[in-house]
Amino acid sequence: CTDKSSSQLKVISCSASTEYSSSYKCMNAFNGVHKDGGGNSWATRSQGSGSFIKANFGQKFSVTSFKYMQRDGKSEHNKGIRLEFSDGSYQDYELKQDNSLQSFTLKQAVNTYFVKIVVLSHHSKVNNGANEIIFYGFSGEPCASGAYLYPPPSSSPSGKACTTVRSRL
Repeated sequence: CTDKSSSQLKVISCSASTEYSSSYKCMNAFNGVHKDGGGNSWATRSQGSGSFIKANFGQKFSVTSFKYMQRDGKSEHNKGIRLEFSDGSYQDYELKQDNSLQSFTLKQAVNTYFVKIVVLSHHSKVNNGANEIIFYGFSGEPCASGAYLYPPPSSSPSGKACTTVRSRL
């Protein structure tokens, strides 16, 4: 395992459970514009729990962290989310009911072609979605132990200790 630095990952395509209109497409969640409104954000059509957005990277990356910004109206905020990955694994997180760009570090880096965010619960529901979603990671396999987040173990399967990844959040 070698020292790796995380950087922002480019989303090349996406899909979603629904889109409120042609002005609220899923790609708007990955456009770098941190505000709500048509052409800026992704909104569902009257969905909260059960809705999803799937970000495709076009190649495998080790995802280490992500940021999520709720839509402006607090009546459109998600709460519990599940990140699903191409290897079949998943990790659950809880979003705050605020309009900040919330930052999360994955419990363990995952080497994946995509991340699908499934909404498990919501604070409230109208046309929930996201103003912005950003994924961070690197090319190549993560340390099997997840040691990019934690102190290196005394030994690893390869006999070499993994080093820490520096994330540029």
